[in-house]
Amino acid sequence: MRKALEGLKVVGLVTAGAGPILLRNLIIHGAEAILVETEKRPNVTRASGPYKDGKPGPDRSYSFAISISGGYSLLLDLKHPKAEIVKRKLIEWADVIIENWRPGVAERWGMGYEDVRRIKPDVIMLSLSHMGRGGPYSHMAGWGMTLSALSGLVFLTGWPDRPPVNTGGLGILPDYISPRFGLIALMAALEYRRKTGKGQYIDLSQYETSIQFQIPAILDYVVNRRVAMRAGNRSDHACPNGVYRCKGEDSWCAISIETDEEWKRLAELMGNRSLAERFRTFEDRKRYEEEIDRVLEEWTERFDAQELMIML
Repeated sequence: MRKALEGLKVVGLVTAGAGPILLRNLIIHGAEAILVETEKRPNVTRASGPYKDGKPGPDRSYSFAISISGGYSLLLDLKHPKAEIVKRKLIEWADVIIENWRPGVAERWGMGYEDVRRIKPDVIMLSLSHMGRGGPYSHMAGWGMTLSALSGLVFLTGWPDRPPVNTGGLGILPDYISPRFGLIALMAALEYRRKTGKGQYIDLSQYETSIQFQIPAILDYVVNRRVAMRAGNRSDHACPNGVYRCKGEDSWCAISIETDEEWKRLAELMGNRSLAERFRTFEDRKRYEEEIDRVLEEWTERFDAQELMIML
């Protein structure tokens, strides 16, 4: 079967996570993509492990392989005088050009939108920058961890009586959020070009795409003036909801109960039907969550974690 994007040609002036991941999504669906790098500025994931056989090297990184596998890689010093011929050929070849550098960098390379559309008027270009363009912080440099903090993702992670926690996965979450928005925007631009013959320039802020994951907290503040706070393992949609100690050293099992029926079945499994009778509804359980957590952990501590998981 033909893939959805077969025939689409993409040039990626991209580095780190967000740009290559967007390129990879296009490749998965059939696009032909060229990643442009230089020896001075290779993709930073080439220097990120784990490495094949534990030996570091620019072509041995698993992080690089999963972010861009299936595409072509081109080493090209975009500032070199003789690069103009190659740049022009790339622009003429491309349907889509993606860059995720700070605003102004692609322009200095002669690869800004105004530069490329003079050569190919119907080209679609997407800038996937940290803060977007035109705002007071548009030239701020940063990484996924910066965005996780600025967007509030870090603030809401952790325990209410402890500082926020920036976990490894959370630190790079914006690198996985923003490419999805970029993919949708590119599909819309391609459809627009199919209908009108015109290209598009898309300015996408990674910060803004990360903020959208905070919509419930933002709405609660705007409407009710409530400031969301870290809640550990507690959930607004499940109770009990936590990670409970099991038999042995540093042994745990995650349990999340979302419905009254699940709660009734758990209480029966625990041999404690009175729990289901005392705390019939979600509201009842949330009101006595600490007591329920204590009783539940007294039960889970009697079991090996694997044994308990299979039983549950």
